Amino acid sequence: MIIYPLMMFLTAFSGKGLPWALEFILSGRFLAHPHPLHLWFLEYLIVLYLLAVAVVVGIRVLVPVNVQHLQMRFFRSIMQSIWAPFPFAVLSFLALLPMKHAGLEDPPSFVPATHIVVAYAIPFAFGWLLFANTDLLDTLRRRAWLYAVIGAVMGIVYLVLIYSVVDRGMPFYVTRAAHALCMKDVATIAVLLPFYRYGVRPTFVGAVLNGRRYPGAFTPSVAAAY
Repeated sequence: MIIYPLMMFLTAFSGKGLPWALEFILSGRFLAHPHPLHLWFLEYLIVLYLLAVAVVVGIRVLVPVNVQHLQMRFFRSIMQSIWAPFPFAVLSFLALLPMKHAGLEDPPSFVPATHIVVAYAIPFAFGWLLFANTDLLDTLRRRAWLYAVIGAVMGIVYLVLIYSVVDRGMPFYVTRAAHALCMKDVATIAVLLPFYRYGVRPTFVGAVLNGRRYPGAFTPSVAAAY
């Protein structure tokens, strides 16, 4: 709520000058379509934490202890299975069905959209449960390359489907734009993932984001000391 008026003022100022920007803000017209802009994820993170607190308190008050232990064992049994990603993938698939396009929507306003909250609640809950069972991280680490290869194969299948569907009955300029967008996404991921792994995780920034530094290709001894 603080950044939004400032961003609207700067946008109006850069487009039409100071007098028009001041009138735009002081008249309240900038509130016609309020939006959290690029900081929407902070709002949804707060919403998810509030929901998590309510759920945790509700479970501890209403659910018997033996049932709580049963629920945790059920989660652990899923994670120890080689098919561990599948149940969460199904849940994510179902959560994405209400979206207007293939992917997660951006929030339309400051009012949290239920279907977007639900979609992000799935990985949030997974991380919450995994934090309570950190020993399972070793299981995920042992299967990391297997899941990475499966993900790469499925990504290629996804791209092939996009190309085959988009190419049918669409104008040339549309198909060319879609192809360029797909290749841009692939190239971005191919560049950013190695950069994050070897250029961010072994640094101070990586320690802030992950709680500790991870060894890098060029600074193994220094990184391992943290």
